[in-house]
Amino acid sequence: MKSLRKESFKGKCKEIFGRIRSVKNIEIVIAAILAVVALTVYIGISFGAKRASKGVSAVVTEMTEEERRLSETISKIEGVGECATLITKGDNKEVVGVIVVAAGAKDMSKKVQIIRCVETATGVTVDRIQVYQMANGG
Repeated sequence: MKSLRKESFKGKCKEIFGRIRSVKNIEIVIAAILAVVALTVYIGISFGAKRASKGVSAVVTEMTEEERRLSETISKIEGVGECATLITKGDNKEVVGVIVVAAGAKDMSKKVQIIRCVETATGVTVDRIQVYQMANGG
């Protein structure tokens, strides 16, 4: 019984492949199908990336009042200069992390002062504070 089914399946496969081979310009049809699939994937990926980048740029370009005040305070530390901050909060509005980008952050003593300032102002622990040197010194 199984061999009869196998032969029937093989016969149907041969018939299907025979029909496909008989279609004129099958290469063009297959290429067109692949192009449509590739275009669909490309469009899906590019729109997803645009949505993600819009969300990120909105966070980076618009500081909250709290971030602005913290940035102004940090920038007043001697030798720090221009500064930008990003405060990340959890679901319960508790600060879970702070990122500081400052012109004077290359100097280790300034970096320590920045970390202490953020720790005092936000109550977040040192392990959740990241300080980076600003590109081109500001």
